[in-house]
Amino acid sequence: MSEPRDHHYVPQFFLRNFATDAEKRKVTTVAKNGNFAIWAERSIEHLGFERDLYVHLRAGVPVSVESAINSRIETPISQSDTWTKIASGRTDALDRSDKPILYALIRHLEARTPHYFATQMELANLAALPDSAISFTDEERQQYAEMRSDPDLVKEMFDYMSSSLGWTERTYKGCGLTIIRSKIPVRTSSTPVLTIPAPPHPSLWLPLPGMIPFQYVLTLNPTTIASLVLADFDDAFLNIEAGVDFSRAINRCLVGQFGHFKYIRHLLTSTKSTAAAFIEDMAYFRELLKRKDIDAPAIRRVSNELRRLLIDTGGDLEKIAAPRIGRIHITAPYNNPYYRKAEKHTFGFFASGGVTLFGATFRGIIAGDGNHPVPNMSKYPPDVTEQLTTDNFLSQKVLCLKGIWSTRRSLIKYIANFSHGVHSGTATNEYEKQIERIRRVVTFGSPPMRRMSQLTKTPFCRIRK
Repeated sequence: MSEPRDHHYVPQFFLRNFATDAEKRKVTTVAKNGNFAIWAERSIEHLGFERDLYVHLRAGVPVSVESAINSRIETPISQSDTWTKIASGRTDALDRSDKPILYALIRHLEARTPHYFATQMELANLAALPDSAISFTDEERQQYAEMRSDPDLVKEMFDYMSSSLGWTERTYKGCGLTIIRSKIPVRTSSTPVLTIPAPPHPSLWLPLPGMIPFQYVLTLNPTTIASLVLADFDDAFLNIEAGVDFSRAINRCLVGQFGHFKYIRHLLTSTKSTAAAFIEDMAYFRELLKRKDIDAPAIRRVSNELRRLLIDTGGDLEKIAAPRIGRIHITAPYNNPYYRKAEKHTFGFFASGGVTLFGATFRGIIAGDGNHPVPNMSKYPPDVTEQLTTDNFLSQKVLCLKGIWSTRRSLIKYIANFSHGVHSGTATNEYEKQIERIRRVVTFGSPPMRRMSQLTKTPFCRIRK
């Protein structure tokens, strides 16, 4: 009997947990198609596979491990009592005795995907850079140099990890595993194991220098998530019910990674309305703006999501939404009257508002430059808005200092990349330096301060352009 050549990197027994038909043959997904993402009902048999994915060359002879994956790993897991609980929806019955199977499933699905293979090659290329952001050890640099010089060896290593669990044994003993039952539907993707930050803990295992604490997250079925951390926790296991906010956060992470990473090709959704809800994740940002206790961690998290949805690679939100619900338009403050005033008299400072802070609603904040009075804007209704395309929304001017304007796009990039967002660093171009100046000059305070905005450190008249 010949070896099959269409190799599924997402097992069909796993996908059947998300089937939308009685026969468990179909799922509904949002899938990448060129520059767009399309919702459709798709056959499980024809989803999540690549031709000859698990084939490597040994002495010039093709060797396939597809059958080994099936017999050694897929069949034992799919026929286990643990999987029976998951497939039947009885995840509340999962206990410590199920931990070995759950651990094996998560580690296996982590390592057998094209996304994992591409990530390993990216690390190999980074290790070749003397000024790499990752501080590789000499041993690691040598290992990655061997990978770069021998593509067949890289493929053989990938196939070994995909068809064996021996490489996972060392980290099993002290790992912590949590089953999280959700009150709302949770998503998964064709790269089912998601890596997200974890709360810091001294017992967590961090395999590379400079890594932040992380956890592996796998959606087991539409109402259950498994979280795995590699650590020294003495066989920790929990089975809990999660709040809605946690499930929504996981769904947003999946959306962000689907939009950002090339090899995450399908996002599984239960219905067409769930696919539309994929776009409605923007409501999260509205909720955040309504909060009175927005802290720095919340800003850091949302800056990454905004950058992916609106900016990276042309803006994933636009690509995902257009085929199904038409062109995206975003409600924004109508700032044209302010721009016209600024053409006549330079603003010392302007900030476009539209949010409530410290109990007061800010539509816009204006300060004179010391040479001209602050213009009277009372005849312009403060609640007027306009509908802008994504590009115009990002290009809208929202900050001004001494006549130099900054757009919403440059502000999002600055927060995400430099202001303790995703990649802390130093401002390099004029847009970033301008926002850096604004941070130094303007602060906001709450009552009982006499003024809601206070200029600090440097008078406007002394700010250099």
